Amino acid sequence: MKNIKKIKGFKDYDYIYLFRWNIILNEIKKIVISYGYNEIIFPLLEYDYLFKNSIGLNNNLINQMFYIKNKNFVLRPEGTSCCIRFGLENGFFRGQKNKWWYFGPMFRYENTQLGRYREFYQFGIECFGYDSIGIDIELILIINKFLKKIKIINEIILEINYIGINYINLYKNDIINFLIKNKEIFGNLNINNINNNPFNILESKYNIGCNNIKNFILKNCPKITKYFTIKDYIYFKYFRKLLYLNKINFYYNPFLFRGINYYSKIIFEYKSNYLNGLSICSGGRYDNLCNKLNNKYNISSVGLAIGWNRLLLILDNKYKKKNNLYLKNKYNIYISLIKFKSLKFTIYISEKIRFLYPKLKILVDYSFSNIKNKIKIIKKNNIYISLIINKKNNINEIFLFNKNVMIEKISFNNLKKIIDKLNFFFKYN
Repeated sequence: MKNIKKIKGFKDYDYIYLFRWNIILNEIKKIVISYGYNEIIFPLLEYDYLFKNSIGLNNNLINQMFYIKNKNFVLRPEGTSCCIRFGLENGFFRGQKNKWWYFGPMFRYENTQLGRYREFYQFGIECFGYDSIGIDIELILIINKFLKKIKIINEIILEINYIGINYINLYKNDIINFLIKNKEIFGNLNINNINNNPFNILESKYNIGCNNIKNFILKNCPKITKYFTIKDYIYFKYFRKLLYLNKINFYYNPFLFRGINYYSKIIFEYKSNYLNGLSICSGGRYDNLCNKLNNKYNISSVGLAIGWNRLLLILDNKYKKKNNLYLKNKYNIYISLIKFKSLKFTIYISEKIRFLYPKLKILVDYSFSNIKNKIKIIKKNNIYISLIINKKNNINEIFLFNKNVMIEKISFNNLKKIIDKLNFFFKYN
């Protein structure tokens, strides 16, 4: 019989990992809700033409979709197109504005990367019907507030650029000519690769190459700014001014490219040095994307997505040597018994405490062993308050521990005293 194992590119998550996961998920939820965003949920399966029409047939993502056998159904590879389909199908784009967030797994049939599996999780924010530059800034403010809250803002770099969808093909030709002319400098690039993926090649050479290569590109490569209209210059300048006014640090990367088939105007990425410059969050404007899926609609749209698995990698790296909230799955109270005789009372007292303090995390250990063994469990789990119950002479006694130090022995008849002690320790009085 073969060994039972998970499929390549998929990942299990234990309760310790999910404890950290849920802490930061709750933080971003609180922030987006405070900004007026509403949650939506859409299916894991969509028709393949949704992504072919929106993202474009030439996008690498199309070749990485998980197909259901003999069907034109795919596991969703990203969330933006799903949001647009959701809005179109359910009548949300008939004049009203919408601010949505979603969270869940996406799927891509590709080789795994650092923090990117074939099943990976994203937290997405999408805005529809807002043409003001203010909503672009709002998205940046949300992410910066979130990164400050989870204390990794100093490990992340915000990169921005501005692309115009009307002249992107002209600029693409400039990039192709530049790469072909200098292909020996970049390591004898393949001509077919240059023609098919000029932006990806240039961006990777600029971001990952040595300083000499980077400086050569900066000095010699054509910039997209040569095609800017006066309106483009003003828009991008004002965007940067608003970032300065809100004390948001950023780096202007003229060779940051993403979603060139559908993004327009502002694009941005939050990158981590720990992840070798990979992005943990990216987004921008896609004002023409709704029209690609339904030509009756021209809706100003902007959004972003956070790569959840990559974000957790950064947190784990930052806090792995510290006894920190993000790494410890702490129990507030540990309740256990020494003998079977105390089982009935153990269940009673644990349910009583849960009723009185529903926010506390309580671990009840129903195994029978002596106090020494119970203290070992208390130490190992770093538990704050413990109640060890023992029945002696038909009377249940409760040994009350603060961490691994016994502070008092209380009789069952004095239940009020137990509650008073818990009030004192957890400040519920």
